[in-house]
Parts: sequence; C-alpha cells; structure tokens
Amino acid sequence: MNTGQSFLTLDTGSPVVSLALGNAHDCLAERTLDLRQSSERLLHNLRQALGDAQIELTDLRGILVLRGPGSFTGLRIGLGTVLGLHQALGIPATAVSTLSVLATSVTHRLNDGDGVVAVVDAIRGEWMAQTFVLEDGSPQAVDLPTLRSPDELATSPHAIVGFGATEI
Repeated sequence: MNTGQSFLTLDTGSPVVSLALGNAHDCLAERTLDLRQSSERLLHNLRQALGDAQIELTDLRGILVLRGPGSFTGLRIGLGTVLGLHQALGIPATAVSTLSVLATSVTHRLNDGDGVVAVVDAIRGEWMAQTFVLEDGSPQAVDLPTLRSPDELATSPHAIVGFGATEI
C-alpha cells in the first residue's frame, strides 16, 4: 500500500533511540530501542517499521533527523544513516536541533511570552541548555546552546524540559 507522502524521522542521540514513519495526517509506524543497541538494530527496526506501515523505502519523500546535542556515537549513526539514505534514494533530508525539538514538545502547555529551557545531559554534572520563548505559537531561541550547571538551571525562572530534566 502506498500511503502517498511518507516521511521518516530519526532520533539517535537520545537515551531512547526512536524512529517514526508518517504522513501529513498520521503516524504509520514507530520503533524505539536502547541507545546501546542502535548501531546494530537501527536498520532492522527501520525495515520492520516499513513493513508495519506497508510502504517501501522508495516511497519515502523526506527524512528528518535530530542533529544533537546528544550521544556522539548515536548522532554519528543517525546522521550517517540519513546521509546514506538521502544519497541512495535521492530524497530530501534535513537535520534539526534536538533542543529546539524538545522546546517544541511543550508549546501546547505555554502561552506566548512564556519561556522554556531545553536541556540534554552533557555528563560530568553539566547540561547543554538553550532558552526559548514562545512567539506566535512557536519557540524562538533567545540564546545559544551553552553548558550549564544544575545550580544555574535550578534558578531559571522558566520550565525545564529534556531527558533526565527531573534530576536537576
């Protein structure tokens, strides 16, 4: 079954690696796996998701991948996979900031003018963080991603979102 305009989305730099196939209206299939398994299981999971969605790899019309910050090895796997698919299939591919996606994930709980700090654990007691403010329903970055301590983040007047953010 060809579902029309099908797209692939990958997040390989987060603690839980995920991929999703969808179109403009629906998520057609999704898979998650542990970061430690991503290098050996990513393409296998993609094949399974394509089967579940009943589409062929050649039906894809675009690919989106998160570019980090995140696990260096995981990001290399995801970006390399997307580059290979882009070159082999000749379809558009784009990489977007993990922090902007995290900020976007909570916009339904914010009002225009509200801020949110998106964070990714940078290990060794630091967090890669970026502040966003909601403008016209869309998060706009107000600073560049920087390393911040838990103490700095704990005093932020904004909500904090990210994997492990409850540990701050």
